[in-house]
Amino acid sequence: ISFAAPLRRLPVAPVATSLRQFAAGPQDVLDKYAALNAKKGGAAAASISSSSYASGTSEEALVRLTAFQDEVVSTNWADYLALVYSVPFWEAEFEKLQEVALPFATHG
Repeated sequence: ISFAAPLRRLPVAPVATSLRQFAAGPQDVLDKYAALNAKKGGAAAASISSSSYASGTSEEALVRLTAFQDEVVSTNWADYLALVYSVPFWEAEFEKLQEVALPFATHG
């Protein structure tokens, strides 16, 4: 090995072409991750699969709420990146679950 040999330059893509542009905004990203999660068949897949939020039985709402609770409680809360990536999806799912559970809420 010769230390006097010149270093070979590697081609570098321009920065503008290497950044991903989101055409539909953040919701597009959420939808893609939801579809990936549904393919995995995880706990969140059962909660995402329902397309009608205000319909269903109280048992179905309870199953979705329990799956959501299990996912949130079982997360490693000391893992900063896991929280950064998961919380936006949890917030979106929580809004959906509020709509699902609203018809079954009892006041009294």
